[in-house]
Amino acid sequence: MSTKPTNIQNPCASLKLERLLKLMEIEEVYYVDDLFNFDPLPKLISHAKDLYEQRNTSAIKKLLGDGVKTNVPDVEVFGNELEKYLKRLNEVSRAEIISKADIFAFDDSDNDRTHKLKSYFPAGKLHTVSPDDWEGLFRTIEKKYQNNQKKVLILFDLELSQAKGDHFRNGTIKGTHLISTSRKSKARKNIVCALITHLISEVSKELSERNKIVAKSNCNLTKNDFFVLSKKRINNPEKFCDGIKKTLLNEYCEEIKEKAAEIINEAYLEVRKKLNKLDTYDFDHIILRSSYGEGVWEVNTLMRIVNNFYDEKVKELMVRNEFAKSVNPAIKQAKELSDITFNVPANHQPYKEKLILRHHDIYVSGNHINALHFPIENGDVFEIYEGNKLGFYILVAQDCDLMMRTNRGGRMGVRAARTAILLKLDILSLVQLDKKIEEHREKSEMHFYANKFKLEYITKRRKDVDIVYCNNELRVDLDALELTVFDSNGEANIPLDDKNFDTDLISAAWAMRYANL
Repeated sequence: MSTKPTNIQNPCASLKLERLLKLMEIEEVYYVDDLFNFDPLPKLISHAKDLYEQRNTSAIKKLLGDGVKTNVPDVEVFGNELEKYLKRLNEVSRAEIISKADIFAFDDSDNDRTHKLKSYFPAGKLHTVSPDDWEGLFRTIEKKYQNNQKKVLILFDLELSQAKGDHFRNGTIKGTHLISTSRKSKARKNIVCALITHLISEVSKELSERNKIVAKSNCNLTKNDFFVLSKKRINNPEKFCDGIKKTLLNEYCEEIKEKAAEIINEAYLEVRKKLNKLDTYDFDHIILRSSYGEGVWEVNTLMRIVNNFYDEKVKELMVRNEFAKSVNPAIKQAKELSDITFNVPANHQPYKEKLILRHHDIYVSGNHINALHFPIENGDVFEIYEGNKLGFYILVAQDCDLMMRTNRGGRMGVRAARTAILLKLDILSLVQLDKKIEEHREKSEMHFYANKFKLEYITKRRKDVDIVYCNNELRVDLDALELTVFDSNGEANIPLDDKNFDTDLISAAWAMRYANL
């Protein structure tokens, strides 16, 4: 008999979910929700009777098909016939009718969501459990999985206010308490938990809400213990299945972060010791004199040395602690899960956080560069007015970055070149870029990227790209350009006659250039 997923809305997502479960050796999935304390059949029968009394035979047929006769003497006879009909049906057929009834008339959509939820998993994989039945069932699960290579995935509803068991009656027991018990059990290594709730209205709020839950747990829960999913995901098979993927990845993510944090903390303490050992001689020769000669702020030189210490210490600790051996098995397993992808738009929170991370990986904030009055470097982007129009340019081939300085007249750090090159930029969305490429293709201009360079993730929260026009250059005077960041806004506004200029904002090397101007 086939055990393929039964989902007809998106079989592709369900097949990929099945692969995820196999990779993690998830043998069973349980969904614990107080919804399952209720018998939905009386509600269904009551709803059908209302339709009968309203003489709405078309709605009854749409709900029940041709299985129940509507040409009967009265509503009681109709109700009796309906009960007999429902008893003859198997569980799947009854669930389908219940979900349809929910669409037509019920305020509560939990039945429909549960039906969808089951359809995403391979047939027979997901088991629904009421909180009242969970305690006894969990003892069986714990015994089965504490000495087992296989794993179990458990989805807990957050609010269990409708549970009827004695330990639920005061209304204080929630899904988080059941997670804590599960993760502290003898089978904790083989239990993967998710908290699934309608109280989180948007996917973008899942992680922030988890942080709040962990903070309020009095150390009973960590981010390693569970992932949080909004029930809104259930309406979209791709988002739901990707949420399960994130749940399975969660423990690997937190484990790797924890081990990396141990290295970082130890390296930080060692670097502080090394920094304290820098003496007055080091400060005089390495920090003060070399910075002036290079034309950089002395604090930048100090931070560069500290970063060198830190980078070296991290590498040393990774070797000493066999870091690769301790994290690579988890990374390899996580990579296999990561390779199974779902069709979730990159600009949907929290997925678009990767755009911010990539942006920070490539670019330094202009607010930091300008406010700290950093020297200019290759790759700096400038906003320059061309008449009334604002244009964007990127600095390339700055001579001081190519080490082309002289010792003219006994003075260190004097540039041989007087100008630098700025290249024109165009910031485009991916849609605009594709349109431009298509326009050139239609014109048989096959070399759209000739004399152009693409810079990605230029915009912090969007996947915009920069096109650098390598044949559209602007030459600027370096004396003026290097002082443009005197203004914290990055504006090239240099008040040469301003005697009140705060020289404490700039380094000694820059003060010399300002005096020269």
